[in-house]
Amino acid sequence: MAPNVAGSFLIGLLYAVGIERGGLSPLAYTALVGGFLGSFTTFSSFSLEILRLAAGGHAALAFGYAVGSVVTGVAAAWMGLWVGRMG
Repeated sequence: MAPNVAGSFLIGLLYAVGIERGGLSPLAYTALVGGFLGSFTTFSSFSLEILRLAAGGHAALAFGYAVGSVVTGVAAAWMGLWVGRMG
């Protein structure tokens, strides 16, 4: 979960600094977000982990992991936007 949360924070930060403030070209932003952060935060491994937990008889844990990851990721993206807009 940590890479997804960190990546969500960085995506929010890069959007605020790079796009809203014009600090990055759209091409550079896309390369950083789609290239580097896209490979850093892997939705496929998140999905597989949920399936493995559920298949192992841990349905409640799988559900908690899924909800917790989404909520934490959105909160981290919001924090990244907030930090990026501060300066």
